[in-house]
Amino acid sequence: EVFMYKVSILIATYNQEDYIKEAVESALSQDYTNIEVIVSDDCSTDKTIEVLTSIKDPRLKVFRNEKNIGRIQNHRKLLYELASGDLVAFLDGDDFYVDKSFISKAVKLFEKDKEIVSVIGGYKDVFYNGEEKIFNYEKEDIVNGLDIFFGKYRVMYAHGSWIYRRNLIEKCNFFTGNVKIGDDLEGWYESLFFGRVGILPVIAFAHRIHFDNGVVKVNPDLLLEDLFLYDVVADFGKSLGFDENLMERWRIYNTLKKAESFVSWSISLYRRKIYTKEFLYNLIESFIDKF
Repeated sequence: EVFMYKVSILIATYNQEDYIKEAVESALSQDYTNIEVIVSDDCSTDKTIEVLTSIKDPRLKVFRNEKNIGRIQNHRKLLYELASGDLVAFLDGDDFYVDKSFISKAVKLFEKDKEIVSVIGGYKDVFYNGEEKIFNYEKEDIVNGLDIFFGKYRVMYAHGSWIYRRNLIEKCNFFTGNVKIGDDLEGWYESLFFGRVGILPVIAFAHRIHFDNGVVKVNPDLLLEDLFLYDVVADFGKSLGFDENLMERWRIYNTLKKAESFVSWSISLYRRKIYTKEFLYNLIESFIDKF
């Protein structure tokens, strides 16, 4: 079998000694063999680097930053400096792949259609108490990226369920620092302007929800900064020649939708006893006041 594409699986990690081995081994266990698994450790103070160096596989490349550069810059370093693959996939150090054939199935779609900029699979949230919530697709499909961008085709975004064609996403602004929590969303939205998206009905990876998650440790100021994402992406669309009124309507709609989803997410964390009632009320009240 000839493997046309080399795939870079990029893992940014910091103080994840309890999770990083499972993340790396799930990547190395993919049945598609033309891969490199690149881990950038952001100067961890626990035993993360010791765990990484104990894993012996020539496809694994481990880098350790001399000083802590932060999550966003660590992701950026992986994508723009360390990756060498034709395709790139992101996996957080506390998550892990579930379907061993996810990469090989995605590669087949990329080979089938050269206009595909990215491929997405389903995923599952795995909560600290063992509860799981699954998000998946009914059938394999190839759709126009703009249909996803403008909401005609609904996808569930999660960092580890996407694979990108690297030469196409170099046109996009990944990990700029404009967004503090979902720091990959800017690039993902912009990628939708440049081609089609392949859809796979597989549970690609497991997204751990625990007390140290960035999506759990939030505050109203960070969330308001996140809403600025839609201004940035709308301006990018305008720069490509899209109608200004259309992009402005997109910006307003998605800003309000994001604010609504924040409230729903916070309530779900309260129901799962991750947030206390007092913390939930204070968080939502502060966010509404600022918004």
